[in-house]
Amino acid sequence: MEEKYFYTWSTQKGKNHPEVTKAQDIYIWINGKKCYDMSSQAINVNIGHKNERIINAIKRQCEEMPFIGGGFKSDVRNKAANEIINVCPKGMEKVFFTSSGSEANENAIKMARQYTGKNKIFSAYNSYHGSFIGSGALTGDARRFYSEKGVSGFIKFKYPDKYHCSISFENDEAMSKFYLLELEEQIKGENPNDIAAIFIEPIIGGNGVIIPPDGFLQGIRELCDKYNILMICDEVMTGWGRTGKWFCIEHWGVTPDIITTSKGITSSYIAFGAVVVNKKISDYFDNNPLMCGATNYGHLLGCAATIANINEYKDRNLIENSRELGEVLRERLLNLKDKYDCIGDIRCKGLFACIEFAKNKETKEPNNDIENIIPLLIKNGLWTLSRRNIIMIAPPLIINQQELLDALEILEKTIKEYFQKISMKY
Repeated sequence: MEEKYFYTWSTQKGKNHPEVTKAQDIYIWINGKKCYDMSSQAINVNIGHKNERIINAIKRQCEEMPFIGGGFKSDVRNKAANEIINVCPKGMEKVFFTSSGSEANENAIKMARQYTGKNKIFSAYNSYHGSFIGSGALTGDARRFYSEKGVSGFIKFKYPDKYHCSISFENDEAMSKFYLLELEEQIKGENPNDIAAIFIEPIIGGNGVIIPPDGFLQGIRELCDKYNILMICDEVMTGWGRTGKWFCIEHWGVTPDIITTSKGITSSYIAFGAVVVNKKISDYFDNNPLMCGATNYGHLLGCAATIANINEYKDRNLIENSRELGEVLRERLLNLKDKYDCIGDIRCKGLFACIEFAKNKETKEPNNDIENIIPLLIKNGLWTLSRRNIIMIAPPLIINQQELLDALEILEKTIKEYFQKISMKY
């Protein structure tokens, strides 16, 4: 049958899109081939595929009452909100539900502007925040270009990148200080009285797991406090145990004013997301109308899935598993980096990692053909996400150590096979 739907982020002709025919736990079957799902399709099915607890929670809610409008009270909504707040950094107070991460960021933009009365929003180059008009303009990579046309108030700043930076710094402290001074000068130049918020991915995700130097995120918090600007953390990709903490920002002991999230909130069993705000923002909307809403606001199936998902994280100690196996993953990837000249860098925090391939380790010239390794990976029994010269490693958090090591054996075998195939040194 002729396909009548669009593929995302892709030309529609001339591509042979593989088909997933089955999914179970940490595996997906691509064109009938059983593969390790090493990107949680893609970095959202944290709980693994076909989890009975979540499926049954959705079924029960559907049988009881699948939907009510956003203006009604709901016990399941309130329970979901409380479950979210209980695992967030201390100080978060109230939840606004959404259907996606893009929508969460759209509403966070509106909340920040309404609360502060200011217009400008800062975000980092190389970031990704969504595909809508506002969240697209917020994005710092090339995917923003068709969103930002005619949209004002979005300002980009440089996020420190240890591997790609052309300046050599003595340590993390020196690097953070340099970039924070640059950011402060930009804040002054844009007039702090016009700046509503600074959006930040605690770790830049989709563009290669770029981990900030120690002190940088603490410094952003200090700048926000100094200039009366809201700090908003986009935890759509990095939240829900992915980096070994409930939320990535906890690694640096920082509490933002707003957290946006999606993906792992339900492990994508239902399209769902949330904006979580602190008490001062929550209190503001007690007497000022919140100008945000949607037909499917706080969908009850999403709330039920969220509750079951959070309980599954807790009961199976998946946050701890991510942290512990993250050390195993990091050590193994560092070994690969030392072993193969084709690997320029690895970056890893919890079960969230990236391998960056280079044609030359000294010059760091990227090998931008690495996406072509994916068919070979599938043939060998592994699937993961790849863009340009990077491969992401982000398996479901239910993976055990032996499964992780077995998957990495397939990855190493495929790297050697691929570079032999294209007659390049590895």
